[in-house]
Parts: sequence; structure tokens; C-alpha cells
Amino acid sequence: MTPLANLHPGPEAQAQPRRSSPSSHVLLILIALLTAVSHFILGTWYWSQWVNKEKNPPHPPLELRGEDYLRTFSGWGSLNERDSSAYNTAALNVIKSGVPRTRSGAVHMHAPIYCYFLALCYGIGGQNLVSVAVPQAMMAGLICFLVGLVAGRIAPQRKTAATLIAALLYLVNLRAAMYVGFVYPTVLLMLLTALTMAAADRSSQKPAVAVIVGTMALATFAQAAFFGVASGVAAWLLLQSWRERSVSQLFGGIAMFVVVALKIVASTVGGTKDDLQQLDRGILWEVNNPHFEGMRLTSLWENRPGNPWTSWHESEQEQQRYDSYMARAQGDGQRASFLWIRENPGPYATLCAIRLRTALSPFTGQMSPRNRVISTVIWLLLFPASVYGLWVLRRHATGALVMLAYAGYTALATFITEDWYLRFRLPIETMLAVSAAVGYTALAETCRQRVARRRRASNSSNTAAIR
Repeated sequence: MTPLANLHPGPEAQAQPRRSSPSSHVLLILIALLTAVSHFILGTWYWSQWVNKEKNPPHPPLELRGEDYLRTFSGWGSLNERDSSAYNTAALNVIKSGVPRTRSGAVHMHAPIYCYFLALCYGIGGQNLVSVAVPQAMMAGLICFLVGLVAGRIAPQRKTAATLIAALLYLVNLRAAMYVGFVYPTVLLMLLTALTMAAADRSSQKPAVAVIVGTMALATFAQAAFFGVASGVAAWLLLQSWRERSVSQLFGGIAMFVVVALKIVASTVGGTKDDLQQLDRGILWEVNNPHFEGMRLTSLWENRPGNPWTSWHESEQEQQRYDSYMARAQGDGQRASFLWIRENPGPYATLCAIRLRTALSPFTGQMSPRNRVISTVIWLLLFPASVYGLWVLRRHATGALVMLAYAGYTALATFITEDWYLRFRLPIETMLAVSAAVGYTALAETCRQRVARRRRASNSSNTAAIR
């Protein structure tokens, strides 16, 4: 005779996690392939819009090769190469000599790992946009797959739904898609972050710790500003070592902090006039100076000067104060910034509050109206659900990882600098796609259980009335 409990399972039985179905993995692969294709199309389109913004007649970007392609990047061939141009120069030197170097011959330490990646792309496909966009699109598809896989593995309920929701959240992230066509380390960083997440819930095992330390070390030397996120991951490893009494996690966390320290030293010592290392040291003055003294707590974070969407205009007094600090620091921007911060604690505190809000909000004052709309939609899809998802995962290793990584990013963004376009936050948004999927599925399960309880209560009342 069948037990009555099996016919009417109670809340304990209903609360059991549902395993991912085999069909969900097929759907996940299809979404990942769709991500690779769609992000390639959108990424190359964004890049073409950027290249042709000030060119008439427009160039056909996908057909540009060699020097014609390299000349599309700002500052190419000069001693003032920035970001993409500097990465390209270092990558071409990797192809020639095996070492990433600037035009003056100095070793490029700003983002050497990404320069090696670029060298591999150009070495296989030649110097053109497709050589970079295709591998980065393939990486976007892999990120989508990993994000869905992790969400399905750690979600307490509705694992199939969590898998698909996380993958779809990454698919529709148009800001992530935009960088598939750009010579920036953003997509590589998101892939390394996704690999870290994939190993997080198995961090008690030595191979998983090795993966976490390895991916974060590569990411730290793939972008100058990633050491904030890496510091958060290092703190997470130390926290896990204390919780689980794990020696491997302890040494992994210490190793990560050593990597972060090496990166900071590499960015602050040495460098030549054509090296981004000097720009790293000067960034503190670029974002902490008298131009920002008039900002209020409600102001949007923006570059001053250099923002086409701003209503701010530099006053004569602001320029005089700016020049005065530079003169007192003998032209050293880093020293000038410390002078300004020390003598203007109030405006600096306001600036920190604005940047803190920016690290948690949808857009900046530097974004175009179109990008603000896109970023707001993505924020609404990710952030509210992530808050609930992180509450659900509060005792899970992955939940702690996301929170500490975000804290590391936010600390850097608040006290030093926040990116004008929130590009540095995209690896965090990769993590949030997982926690948001958990949040959506947990909310759906909670609603289902409440409806089921109401139905049972209603049925019990009807039965009692009939009797």
C-alpha cells in the first residue's frame, strides 16, 4: 500500500532542489552560440561607429588591414599612445621579440597579459579587426556557458531555470557585447572572472585554489585597475581558509596579495614618457583636482574637462588653482593630487561619495543618452535580483566571493578612480548574472510555495465545511 505521505508530499519534500535537466545543457549551448554570434555583430558595429565618428567619408572597418587598421587607434605612432594604441604597439613587439615593449623599448607592464593575447590574435589572423573580434566573441560565448553552468550548480531550487536565466542575462548585456569589437582587455577579464566563479564552490580542493589564484593573477596583469577585484578575491580565500581550516586556501590568499602588491609596484615604479605606467601614476591627479570642487552629492561622475555631455564649464579660478597645485608639485600629478586631497578634505569626501554611488548605480555623466538607457535596463535586470540572490547565497562560498570582489572594486572606485563608462565593473556584472539568476528562481519558488500553501489551506477549509 502506498504511504499517504508519498501521495501528498509536505513542504520538506517540496523544498528539495530540482536537478538540471539534460535538455537545459543543450539550451545553454545554444544560448552560448547565440551570444558569440550576436556579440560579434554588435561589437564590430560599435567599433565601426567609434572609428567613423569623425571620419568623412566613413571607412569600411572590417576591410582595414595592417597600418591602415592600426592608424584608426588614437595616438598610434606617437609618444602619446593611450590604451588600445599602446596595447597594439606592445603586441607587435611580442611578435617580433617575444617581449611586450613600448616604442622607446621599455617593457610594457600596464597590461602585459592582454598584449600577449593580442599578439596571438594578430599572429594567427593578421592585423585587422576580425582577428581580435572573433576570438573575443568566442570568449563571450564561453563566458555565457560558464555563467549558466555555475548558476545551475549553486541555485538551491529550479536549477534548470537558474541556468537559462543566467545565460540569458549575459546574452542581453549589450555593454559586454560592445567590447567584443574593441582592443580592450574587458572580455578577457570577464572570462577569467567566470573561470574563478566556476572553481569557487569547490575551493576546498587544491586544483580549484590553483585555478582561482592563476586566473586572478592573469587578470591582475591584464588590466591596470583589476587589482581591486583581485584583492577582494584574495580576502575571500583567506576567509574561506579560516572557515574551512584549509592551508591551501591560506597560501592561495597570501599568494594573491603578493600578486596585487607586485602589480602596484610595477605600476608605480619606473616607466618612460610613452608608457602607460606614467599615466597610471597621473590618473590620481586626473580624477582628484580643483576641477571637481564644485561637485555636489547629486552630481553625476564625469571627466573634467573632456565630457561632451556635461554642462560644466571651467572657471578662471579653477584653472588658477589647478595650475597652482601643479606648480607646487613641480609638475608631478601624483604629488599634486595628494596636496589637493590633504588641503581639501571636504570636496574630496564629496567626490568619494559620488564615486561610491556611481559604483552602485546604472550610469555616469560621461555616457551618451543611448548608453544611459542601455546601462539602466541592464542594471534593472541584474542588480535588484542580485541583492536577493546574494541574501539566498549568504552562507554559500560563491555568495561571499561576489560580495568581497564587489567590495574590492568599490573601494578602488571610491577612493582612487571610477571608470567614466563603468567598463571596470563588467567583470562584476558577470558575477551578478549568477546571483541574479539565483534571486529570480528563489523568488519564483517562494511565490509558488505561498500559492501552494494557500491552496492547501483553502482545500482544508472546504473539506471541513463539507463534513
